[in-house]
Amino acid sequence: MKAVISVNGRGHRKSEVPKDSEYGKRWAIERIFSRLKEVFGLAKNRVIGMKKVAIHIQSCITAYLISYLM
Repeated sequence: MKAVISVNGRGHRKSEVPKDSEYGKRWAIERIFSRLKEVFGLAKNRVIGMKKVAIHIQSCITAYLISYLM
């Protein structure tokens, strides 16, 4: 494991630059997951089994991409 979140600047510690050079791209991925959970029902998983969960996730991603392209 490697830490990618910078140390908080509050208190007695100084802020540090994130250790991962691509940390700035993380916000885009987090926004997509948030949209998948809120709008496309990814947070409400009602199936059991790895294969069914994978199909549910793929369906949510497909719906997101279709709505994004329209």
